This record gives sequence, C-alpha cells and structure tokens, in this order.
Amino acid sequence: PTILASALVSAAPVTPWSAQHAEATALRHRLEILARHLEMGEGEAVDHAWVQRFVASHTRLVELGCRLEEGFVDVDSEVERLQHVLAHPRVL
Repeated sequence: PTILASALVSAAPVTPWSAQHAEATALRHRLEILARHLEMGEGEAVDHAWVQRFVASHTRLVELGCRLEEGFVDVDSEVERLQHVLAHPRVL
C-alpha cells in the first residue's frame, strides 16, 4: 500500500492533560449545574455565600482559561454566563 506523505505529518500538537485542565473541566461542570438550578428554581438557597462561591468559581475558571490553550475555556461565554446569573432575580 502507498502511504501519503501528508499522513506522516501530525495535524496539530497534542497538549497533555494537566491538573489545570481537570480543574477547569470540573469548575465548568459545577457552574453549569448551578446556573441550571438557578434558572429552574432548584438546588441550594441563593444567598450571599452562594453568590460569593459562584463568582469565585467563575473567576478561577476564567484565570485557568487565560493560562490553558486557546479554546479550552470560552472566556467570552463564561463572562456572559456570569453576567446572566448575576442579573437573575433570585440573586441578591
């Protein structure tokens, strides 16, 4: 069989999975759940401590997004989600 030269060249370098990747993935998942529960009126009470935890988690996710390879964390979407959640009527 013939092997094309293009098949011998890797398409893109693979970035190894790191603890920061795992942390960003876990934070994104947690924030998605919290935002969904907020919209549905479910989950834990939305008080000052909840808002502080949500903002701190978002801040950490955006920090990681700035350190990890481009596109791993969609920083613009995360900022939009933060603004949306903070504007929600249940948020104090």
